[in-house]
Amino acid sequence: MVELLVLLALAVFVAWGATISPRRRFSWAMYSGSTKAFLWITKGDTPQPARPEDLRLSPDNHLLTLPDLARILDDGPAPPLRGLIIGYTGNYLVAYDPARPGHLARATLPPGTELDRLADALRGKL
Repeated sequence: MVELLVLLALAVFVAWGATISPRRRFSWAMYSGSTKAFLWITKGDTPQPARPEDLRLSPDNHLLTLPDLARILDDGPAPPLRGLIIGYTGNYLVAYDPARPGHLARATLPPGTELDRLADALRGKL
């Protein structure tokens, strides 16, 4: 009986969420309070996904906000990088050039465009 009530409550919640904004893309980040960084390091002509050790992060880090990234880059040298930060704290395009220490270029993404920009980045069009 309890399982049925929980399932019914979940169905009502999902139906309500779909009806209040049916054209909005669903994002678990809205509910989980997470912010993810999708960053690429340029080595030569080939971009590579940034690994946690490239940014001096712990391997289990699942949260990277714009202020966190700026603080990490201010704390020491890092390779040139580009990418996106997507999540509940906002959606941004970011770029860092070590020739300009202390300068993290960022541009706010308009709401609803972050997933398209991520898809473009993954296709190499960023």
